[in-house]
Amino acid sequence: DLSYIDDFSANADNGVLSEFWQSSYEVISRANNVIAYVPNIDMDATLRDRYVAEAKFFRAFVYFHLVNIYGEVPLKLLPQIDDASIHVGLSSVSAIYAQIEQDLRDASTLPVSYSTSDAGRVTRGAAYGLLAKAQLYQKKYSDVLTTIQLIENLDIYDLERPYSNLFKLGGEDSKEVLFAIRFLSGQNPGLGNSLNQWLAPQNESGYYFDAPTQSYVDAFDEKQVNGEDDLRLDASIGRDGKDWFNGDVFSSSWSPATGYLVKKHNQPLDEVSKGTKGDGGLSYIYLRYADILLMKAEALNETHHPDLAKIEVDKVRDRAGLAGVSTVTESAMREVIRKERRKDLGFEFHRFFDLMRWGK
Repeated sequence: DLSYIDDFSANADNGVLSEFWQSSYEVISRANNVIAYVPNIDMDATLRDRYVAEAKFFRAFVYFHLVNIYGEVPLKLLPQIDDASIHVGLSSVSAIYAQIEQDLRDASTLPVSYSTSDAGRVTRGAAYGLLAKAQLYQKKYSDVLTTIQLIENLDIYDLERPYSNLFKLGGEDSKEVLFAIRFLSGQNPGLGNSLNQWLAPQNESGYYFDAPTQSYVDAFDEKQVNGEDDLRLDASIGRDGKDWFNGDVFSSSWSPATGYLVKKHNQPLDEVSKGTKGDGGLSYIYLRYADILLMKAEALNETHHPDLAKIEVDKVRDRAGLAGVSTVTESAMREVIRKERRKDLGFEFHRFFDLMRWGK
């Protein structure tokens, strides 16, 4: 079923898509119950409002993915207690996005941060960040800039240095992270990250899926100002003769398909053994500040301010060790931004949707 998706021949009965659809509407159903029933519970008002706001974030998060995968889908906003609330017809893409935006505005009342005991809960920055992304996907560029200004006003986010720290245990606590999905190894039932096994080499009990292409490697055609490779390249993938984990050197023979493997979602064996490889503890970072900066750059460029877009792009490039962008024409800057998104966010599962919205 995965291979049918890979070659664009998936049918409606595809098992992977069916599971995604079912789990998506399970989240929506749970969120709708919270939104409908929690306001009537006699409890601490602040906590009650926070629960409802969190539920609205997750409802928006799921609908954002549904609308980008399927287009028109049933927009269910009520507890499913009768035929009318269960059997809902398709809604337009614009109506779904309008609900996503409203839910995220409502969720912007969430706390800016949490104590350690509540680390990982949805924050105001996460709501703003997803709102900016939803607006970008609709080409609402002025709205994107307004929303990103709200993120900047929080004054708590910045780029992590070095870049590779984001993809190690504890990376989810970085000042760069707006929203991450956290995993926990060693639990029963399991709460671990299976990407650790899906993307690992066979000699580590992995399945070596999602192998990076030569085209991706070739995108890193600029050297750092010190002559070394772009810092993001070897932090993102394993390639022949380069460090892997725990002093091991990567071999192209580990990846029969392309000679490369994804490194970002992998953990060394001293953290997750071969026997429990699919029970990783590494978080998946969905939304981080580099993405926000590149969204801002795109919005600025599409509103005819390539000179201002350059400022944001250069922040991302500087973290990678690269010199600033020399060109400031609108068309050239558009290509620079798209290339930087590919390099900085590689294998974080945004690329396909970027290509879709760009008509590529």
